[in-house]
Amino acid sequence: MQQLFNRGRSDDLSVSTLIYRGKHNIKRALNLTSESITTISSRTAGTFNFNGLATAAGRPCDFLIGVPDGSAIAYGNANKYFREPVYNAYINDDWRVMPILTINAGLRWDYGAPSQSCWHLVNLDVSSDFTSVSRLRAAV
Repeated sequence: MQQLFNRGRSDDLSVSTLIYRGKHNIKRALNLTSESITTISSRTAGTFNFNGLATAAGRPCDFLIGVPDGSAIAYGNANKYFREPVYNAYINDDWRVMPILTINAGLRWDYGAPSQSCWHLVNLDVSSDFTSVSRLRAAV
């Protein structure tokens, strides 16, 4: 059985000013955005694969003596809480040189910070003979 819940959220704060000076219309703006993605899921704890190569009798015997050919293990909390701040700022000049000529020029800066997890994400490194397990933690 698998249950899944996804929720995305974006909170924005914007500030802008307009300045009119002669033939120039200058607009300045600053935007701050906080984006979040929440995933809550519940999956099976893991799987074991039996191909029948451990014993000459085939898959049922491999299963009965407990010798899997391969496995996948789900470990840790399946909930993910990702957060990402995004910033941008710009300035734009609408310069009316003559009634038939307008020059529109601007400069923009954008920064999207790397996604961060509020909880540490962990995976397992299982040895090929299933005798040792070590945790692999992603850098946050």
